Amino acid sequence: DEKQLDRFAAAEAPAIAALMPADAAAFVHDPAASDVLQGRLQVVRMPEKPPRKKLGGMSAQQQKEELDQLQALASAKEADADAEATAPGAAQMTSVDKLASWLLHQTDLGGAD
Repeated sequence: DEKQLDRFAAAEAPAIAALMPADAAAFVHDPAASDVLQGRLQVVRMPEKPPRKKLGGMSAQQQKEELDQLQALASAKEADADAEATAPGAAQMTSVDKLASWLLHQTDLGGAD
């Protein structure tokens, strides 16, 4: 969305923008918006139809998996917002935190063990 370019132009840190077709997924990741992903990620649009053909080096299946991951992150944001509304102040591990923890454990980047 071209309207996001005003925000992009006003950013003090390095930024990346891409103008995409209307049927592509669109999201904004703004590190200045929050310390947690839920506050930084805004999914603006998801494609109405699943990918059907290879695009660049990505198969239709890989594209679908990427869209599913983006949708999962957006859903986690909504679920976490609902959880915060029902249990304010509760220190809970969010879905995104759990996923990040699992990924770090799988890649051994967390320095554990």
